[in-house]
Amino acid sequence: MAVEEAFGGDVDYAVLQKIYGADPGNETRYSPAVCLGTKVEEISGSPNKKHISTIRLHSAA
Repeated sequence: MAVEEAFGGDVDYAVLQKIYGADPGNETRYSPAVCLGTKVEEISGSPNKKHISTIRLHSAA
């Protein structure tokens, strides 16, 4: 895995996956998908659950 190769075993890493689908209460044909839920998978270390998100941090170039 790229994260372990870059940082070794000393990293807390998790993935949050959003699950999208049709809104069960809305029957319009071209409605955008809604987020039905999320799935969290802890990959390595001990990630703090309150910090697992889809926010992408950008570093200054």
